[in-house]
Amino acid sequence: MTSRFLRCVRRTFNRSLRGSSYRSAGEPHELTQGFFADRVSSTDFFERWLDSELPLRRWLMNGFLFYLREVVRQMQRSPQALDSEPADEREAAQRQFEREWGLSLVRRALERARASCDRRGQRAHWEILERHYLHGVPYATLIEEFGVSTKEAATMVRTAAGKLRQAFFDLLDRDGIPEAEIEGEILRLMEALRP
Repeated sequence: MTSRFLRCVRRTFNRSLRGSSYRSAGEPHELTQGFFADRVSSTDFFERWLDSELPLRRWLMNGFLFYLREVVRQMQRSPQALDSEPADEREAAQRQFEREWGLSLVRRALERARASCDRRGQRAHWEILERHYLHGVPYATLIEEFGVSTKEAATMVRTAAGKLRQAFFDLLDRDGIPEAEIEGEILRLMEALRP
């Protein structure tokens, strides 16, 4: 795994822990490090993931939840035991994880698409798309500001949107989502990101 990917997973786990019932089990960064040291370093961890046919993020999330349960059980057996085991909030934890993962995926896809436009000399393409869709600037304002026609603006936005779509596909493909399931996965992520 790349160090950038690992940093993303660590941040996602740390954020998810802060809002879960497992927050009293320890410091988020220590729990996350413990999971990586104990589980991910196992020689068959990735072989079992491939056999599972699960997306990598779900494999990691499930493994992390099992690891957290073990930590809590160990704490309960020790003299400094917790007062009570956190309630099983698996569904809530999964929703939180999916939300954090989705936000991270969106940020990475936006970065990749923006960089792709920059490399091809299409910075204006990206700026029009970003300012209109992310910041709500009306097309009329952007057309005037960039000195392009309505047709040119529409073409520029389609070009930038295509790069964004490709960035999502590439990232989900790297996560182990089969190509035939990527559209459905994007819909699930959109649902997870709803407030």
